[in-house]
Amino acid sequence: MPRPRRLHPVAQLAIDETIVESPDIEAALERRQRAADDAAEVRGVYRKADDEVKGLLEHEEFADDQVVRIGRFRISRTVVAPKHVEFDSKGSNRLSIKLVDEA
Repeated sequence: MPRPRRLHPVAQLAIDETIVESPDIEAALERRQRAADDAAEVRGVYRKADDEVKGLLEHEEFADDQVVRIGRFRISRTVVAPKHVEFDSKGSNRLSIKLVDEA
């Protein structure tokens, strides 16, 4: 059973907020969010929607550690430095996708 949402429009979260208007990415983010709400039952559907969003975001250019907003989503990319544990890992980027009211 879906949980009720209490979303309130927020015009701007911060003075330096970057708003990206992309209906394609926003629609993909909405599909990803709907899938996340049902993730306990549909993990495979969520993974597919998440891969779709990340594939679309690969074509958007925004700097590491920059936060952008697409619809009700805040997107940030974090640089993960290489490190040594029991094995060597490669550096990578990490995307964070949250609902605006969760930020």
